[in-house]
Amino acid sequence: MPDQFTRAQIRDRLTAFVARWSQRPGDEKSEAQTFLGELLDCYDTGWRDKQQEVRFEHRYPAGGFADLLWKGNVVAEMKSKYTTEKLPETHWQQLFEYWDRSSFPDEGIGAPRYALLCSYAMGVLLSSVHSRWAWAQSSTLKGDLRYTPTTVFATFPWPAATDAQRDGIADIAKRVIEVRDELSVDRDVGLTKLYNECDEGMHTELRELHEQLDRAVAEAYGWPASVLSDPAEITARLLALNVAIAEGNQPYAPFPPLAPPEEPQSDRLFTPDGEMS
Repeated sequence: MPDQFTRAQIRDRLTAFVARWSQRPGDEKSEAQTFLGELLDCYDTGWRDKQQEVRFEHRYPAGGFADLLWKGNVVAEMKSKYTTEKLPETHWQQLFEYWDRSSFPDEGIGAPRYALLCSYAMGVLLSSVHSRWAWAQSSTLKGDLRYTPTTVFATFPWPAATDAQRDGIADIAKRVIEVRDELSVDRDVGLTKLYNECDEGMHTELRELHEQLDRAVAEAYGWPASVLSDPAEITARLLALNVAIAEGNQPYAPFPPLAPPEEPQSDRLFTPDGEMS
């Protein structure tokens, strides 16, 4: 393998990876490590030579384990399509709990830079709505946002989106990521530089996609699109929703419970005791 893949090579490898895995039904226990290992291979991370840093099925002292923890880099929590009542209703909540536990202060290693999430959750988190909440709830260091799961993510009131709204947000989020990845490869720049260029009026398609995403998220909250032009109003509405939820005045079930499909796609299913048969 080359010492370092180019952005174009990474894109080609990811395209082949998606094509290969989209044809496989998969299940969590038998294929999670293979899936994640091949994903890391797409980026030429050299993870196979860093076994002390990369841990599959990393167990936490407080209980539970993440399917992948690469110290300081990424944490991933995979789930089978099948679930039981013993599994959490929302995978994102469990993932971010793991993320919060994945720092190693004694080694000078902070929480991972990346966490793998579903497209809908990523869409909400990419929106200016969540950005306004993050700035309102976070402290700063030299002008930079200090995002923490306890003050920002755990307190963020998610919208009570319908299935159609979740699907719409997920579709736009996927397109946002595709377009910005293509631009980053073509221009050989990182995301910070790319979004600085957006602020300067470049990359019309990406800017319009973010505007679509913001409108879709606002609709999921039941807000008029005009709210998006007033950052203070966004923060006020989120704070009011947060208080209503905390005081029990607002029903709160932003993610649907997971349920098995009508027709199993694999002969290895979760049994009532949580083990694979």
